[in-house]
Amino acid sequence: MNSPAVDQKLFSLESAAKTLGNVSVWTLRRHLALGSFRAVRIGKRVLLSQETVERIARAGLPSLPAPNKNKEKNHEVNEKG
Repeated sequence: MNSPAVDQKLFSLESAAKTLGNVSVWTLRRHLALGSFRAVRIGKRVLLSQETVERIARAGLPSLPAPNKNKEKNHEVNEKG
């Protein structure tokens, strides 16, 4: 008996970005870091399941929060005092 997860195709981030069309690898990486979806890690490779790629293609990706431009300034203040 094979489980459905074993039979699924896995996509590298590069392959997933090409399959999805107008999505960059870095956008996928940011979403992974924020927990928007899960990935499979094999060694250093980061792979997305076919189900995940299909879900992103169907529903799209949520908006990413704006980068915190004050992060470096806050970090400098915290180090000084």
